[in-house]
Amino acid sequence: MRLRPHTTSLLILRLMRVSCPRLCFLLFMNSAWLLTILLDLHQQVVRECGSFSSYIWSFVNHKPIINKYKYPRNVPLRSPKAEALSKDMVKRGFRFVGPVIVHSFMQAAGLTIDHLVDCYRHSECVSLAERPWRHI
Repeated sequence: MRLRPHTTSLLILRLMRVSCPRLCFLLFMNSAWLLTILLDLHQQVVRECGSFSSYIWSFVNHKPIINKYKYPRNVPLRSPKAEALSKDMVKRGFRFVGPVIVHSFMQAAGLTIDHLVDCYRHSECVSLAERPWRHI
């Protein structure tokens, strides 16, 4: 039987609650504290830029970066845009947003298309990225 990730984490939390309830309480309090900090930072960005989406897309001029890599070894772990976004986020108070993490986020969110040219998803992602639409 294969457990889903959230089921596994719930199982770990249940075991922790039984074995050391004080530690479980501290973890819960720290996660609530971290969530409060993240919400405050998000609201700060929304106040200044209109939305978090506008803030993120402004670093790529509101259109996806389409790369055409042929070999996996050519795909970079970071990019200059990711480094600029990372520096700005750290300046605003975000933590754990290094250029590699930010570049991975940019790939996942569709801000940069790093599919290999031979990949079956490359043409579909490029056609989606090239269609006219406004990021808000």
